[in-house]
Amino acid sequence: MPVLSAANAIQAKTGSSSNTTSATVALDNPTTPGGTVTVELFGPIAWPGMPDGWEYDASTFSTGLAWMFRYSGGPGGETSWTWTLGFAVNWVWRVTEWDVGLDPISPLETWTANTASGVGVTTVSTGTTPTTTRAETVALAWHLWNWGGVSAQSFDWSAHTNGFVERDELRVTFPAGTGAEMDSCWSWAFSDTAGTFECTATTNTTPRHAGDTFYSLIVVYAATQPIIEMPGAVTVV
Repeated sequence: MPVLSAANAIQAKTGSSSNTTSATVALDNPTTPGGTVTVELFGPIAWPGMPDGWEYDASTFSTGLAWMFRYSGGPGGETSWTWTLGFAVNWVWRVTEWDVGLDPISPLETWTANTASGVGVTTVSTGTTPTTTRAETVALAWHLWNWGGVSAQSFDWSAHTNGFVERDELRVTFPAGTGAEMDSCWSWAFSDTAGTFECTATTNTTPRHAGDTFYSLIVVYAATQPIIEMPGAVTVV
């Protein structure tokens, strides 16, 4: 039984904003001290900076679009954080607060990303991560569909592979003139052994367009590791 589980996620929320220069990511309740907050943020095609105390962990490209940010060991009592870009974009995000079961100092193990486009794309893989160095982990997978026009396409993601379970899915049609329809699907898998992670999800869309673009990102975080004391060890005060 993995040490980490869904029970370590205290609260989570998804959201979006259209054609704005900033996105305020918000939780419903104040955070507790010492935990970790992760934000999966789609939108910026250039570096969006970070709120104070946050760290960058991964992105789909060197120029961004889909990003993973983390705030470890916070003081607690916070409910929102804002990312700001120099020009307006459409934003989609998911924020999760974790308890101290997720390593509050240096949880990032590894990550990888992928992209695909066109009418023939029926499944999208995150790609396979490098092997983790720690055993107790959670892998956060994220699949996104983006169409540059507004065409009232039906779309959803399904059939996640390798034991990944859907956390949430958000389908958004942004207003005409702002440039996109999107569906963002988040899933996760927990493990108690070191290894690699990969998740493939199925695209369900009608009609299909040459402009259909798909992104995927997978980030692996480690649990707080147990402190092992050697027999007969002497504690010096």
